[in-house]
Amino acid sequence: MKLCELLENEGVFSFSRIPMSKCRVTKERLLGGAPSISMLNAVILCVIYPTPRELGGRTHDGDIAAFSKIRDYHAYFASLEKKIKRELEARRPGRYVRVFSDHSPIDERRAAVEAGLGVIGENGLFISESGGSYVFLGEIVTSLSDSELSDEGIPRLEKKPRGCVKCGRCRAACPAGCIGEDGESKKTTCVSALTQKKGELSKEERERIIKSGFAWGCDICAEVCPMNGAGQKKRVYPAYFDKGRILGRSAAEIMSEISKMDESTYATYPFSWRKREVLERNFMLFADLAVYDIQGSETKNDDKDDKDDEDNKNG
Repeated sequence: MKLCELLENEGVFSFSRIPMSKCRVTKERLLGGAPSISMLNAVILCVIYPTPRELGGRTHDGDIAAFSKIRDYHAYFASLEKKIKRELEARRPGRYVRVFSDHSPIDERRAAVEAGLGVIGENGLFISESGGSYVFLGEIVTSLSDSELSDEGIPRLEKKPRGCVKCGRCRAACPAGCIGEDGESKKTTCVSALTQKKGELSKEERERIIKSGFAWGCDICAEVCPMNGAGQKKRVYPAYFDKGRILGRSAAEIMSEISKMDESTYATYPFSWRKREVLERNFMLFADLAVYDIQGSETKNDDKDDKDDEDNKNG
């Protein structure tokens, strides 16, 4: 089976090859054991996931972002890596092959633009022309040559995709006012970042979260984006994201559904990179409580909590 067929069978929406030399390498240490960058190529992967509408719509009193209502995309890419390595090792043994997503050696959004898969919008999100911004990015980094990747059916896209129309809707809708006129997003004040912040929140931070209606992540700038409109082509996402969906329609229902999860189940969702206390703190903001109080200070870090916030940028 060619690599292109494997990717299509696994539900990868679009993909394109570029030399690693055209990628902005930010964490070279993650490439451990790889040949020099000049000898590597990257296959940039764009994987669609369900929109809030496809997940049954959203509530406005403590919802969680669409990416967190489905199983963790990191596990999807980890499974994909095993299948790709097994297939390529059988036909092209001894080659360097690694799959990354989020915790990546490269700036994935810029690489996806360079690969011709889409654009970066004013809100800072990567936008696929026909898939919108409800997408996950990943990449195969490999020592397979450009001609070998071509033989594997991996294209090098030349057509420039349709870009952000700079309509300003995301700036106007952002509950934190963190999208600047220049299109730069102030990540530290973004509601998605605030909901994932450890420890106690300030009064202003709590008010921003309540205003957004989100207890984890935020979909508002994506919801108002015209490139996520009804005119999109049919969106097809991996079957992996059909299982284990969180179906609650209110903050209380969602909180109840999550609280009933044992630790092994909880670990299969994207929000599990933070301990339960952070999510529960946020849900309390939407509960019918006379007093908001958080007992103690920051919870002790563990390996999951120590992951770079930058590596969890999809929500």
